[in-house]
This record gives sequence, C-alpha cells and structure tokens, in this order.
Amino acid sequence: MKPAGNKQPPQPPKKGQAPPVKEAPREWKAEDYVGPQVSIEEVRDVKAAFDIFDTDNSGFIDAAELKQAFVSLGLANANKLVYNIMNSLDGEHPNGLNFAEFLKLATGRLGEGNSR
Repeated sequence: MKPAGNKQPPQPPKKGQAPPVKEAPREWKAEDYVGPQVSIEEVRDVKAAFDIFDTDNSGFIDAAELKQAFVSLGLANANKLVYNIMNSLDGEHPNGLNFAEFLKLATGRLGEGNSR
C-alpha cells in the first residue's frame, strides 16, 4: 500500500495507446461578463485597461501593478487605496485582482454590503 499524499508521476501511454489530451485554456469572451448593468462595450473597455495594468501578463493585477495604475491616473499617493483594495480580497485571490474582480471595481458594482 502506498503512503497517502505520495502521488505517482503520470505514466506514459502504453504502446498503441494515444496520449491523454490536454484541455486548451479557455478563450476570454466579453459575453461571459455582460450583465444587466454592464454592457459588452463596458466589458471590452475594462478588459483593455486590465491588460494595460497587468504588465506581467499573469492574468492578475498585483499590488505593485495596481499602484502603478493609480499613479498613471494621477493618484500619486495611492498606497492606502491599494492596501484597502488588496485587503478587501480576503485571501480569495492571493495573486491579486483577477479580471472579474477588476470589472466589479471598475464599474462600481460591488455587492450591497460592500461599501469599499
């Protein structure tokens, strides 16, 4: 019996067997983010901004990238704002803001109980 937690590396396919098919990364679609209060044009505009601010193309905007975004928008003393935004993630996204969170912030449509 193998000890729990010891995962075996994937085995190569047997002779004559096709290798497992890897799922391709899902393509980003603006339509996936459209809602009653967010138009497709807004989603596309926010995505363009997100891509500019995500300077390392990680799919997340980390604290340094967020601060730089605020500085580029003329908010030189944005440390407290960046801290509050990143702190509001509550550990849900340790890498920073993903696009869905950024869209909520950019369109001002956070939940009723979230005044930040």
